[in-house]
Amino acid sequence: MKRVTFSFQVFSGIVLLGICFVLGQLTQNGLFLNGAWILYGVAFLIHPVWPESWAYADPVKMRRGARIGGCLCILVGLLTRFGV
Repeated sequence: MKRVTFSFQVFSGIVLLGICFVLGQLTQNGLFLNGAWILYGVAFLIHPVWPESWAYADPVKMRRGARIGGCLCILVGLLTRFGV
């Protein structure tokens, strides 16, 4: 089974944010974008990845950093009110 890379996970998250932005604009509902941020953060909590150029660093610290970044994305989704 092929592992998900950092670039694929970031690209798929940006596509998810874009699709939810369009859905939010069409339905005039900002919850789509909030939900996209939460899903994007959950993806990094479940599968923490980091760029290949940072492979020299301690994997435990990099995994923790990716999960902290995921938590920050979830906080953006929970605390920010995206008006449409």
